[in-house]
Amino acid sequence: MILEFFRERFKLLKLNTINSYRIQTAYFSENWFSLGSTFFYSISMYIFIKVIYSNVNEFAGYSENEMLFLLLITQLSYYTDWIWSINNISKLMDSVYAGELDLILSKPIPGLFFLTFRDISLINRLKDGVPNIILVSLLIDWSSLNFDWTKIMYGVVIFICGQISWHCFSFLFALPVFKVGKNKQLYETSVALGNTNSIPYEGFNDLFKFVFTVIIPSLITPQILVSVLLGKSEPLSVTLTCIGVAVLFLVLKDFGWKWALKNYTSATS
Repeated sequence: MILEFFRERFKLLKLNTINSYRIQTAYFSENWFSLGSTFFYSISMYIFIKVIYSNVNEFAGYSENEMLFLLLITQLSYYTDWIWSINNISKLMDSVYAGELDLILSKPIPGLFFLTFRDISLINRLKDGVPNIILVSLLIDWSSLNFDWTKIMYGVVIFICGQISWHCFSFLFALPVFKVGKNKQLYETSVALGNTNSIPYEGFNDLFKFVFTVIIPSLITPQILVSVLLGKSEPLSVTLTCIGVAVLFLVLKDFGWKWALKNYTSATS
């Protein structure tokens, strides 16, 4: 039973990835302008950091090199979220508005899993992300950053928890579309609440750390992840907290999905 559960979802994930790949390669040339916008974002953030550190030696306990590392992990987190989460939440809202959700729910597939991983935008995001990640990586003095395998293992867990938590948080903001029919502005509010990436974790007081970790989970990746990798936070307790937050938001996502289906007015009804 458990094996069949995972086999079915793996098959769906594989089919969705292949279908997304075909769509992206069919219209590949139309997406090159997005590379320019992300490239200029990286350059502007680098200039912003240089301006800050022309006047100070540290910001929230971070050196210029550590801030560049924070920028790198911010980019990595953003592109990962863009690969599997952002487009799927947007398509969920479009499906409800256009009535396509009726067809999806009528199929003998796990609907929530399918909608979560329907579009795996791997090709376009790699095209946008890899050049920028390489650029930022070349600006970092890696010899001054002291990593070890223990921190990296904790970091991987925190990164996954951050991706899950933020996806679920954004997903919850999309669910009112089931009740009101159109919900783009409210969803955009959740995106705005996540614009905390340029401030290190240590720059927040205890209240804001709690709010932006447990209630609005925007600090898990990249800030908490970077804090652990740089040895500024105790890894075990922080990692357990991140796991707890991820589990909490998974439960909330499942609860919210069930609420949404109860309030969904089918386009064919």
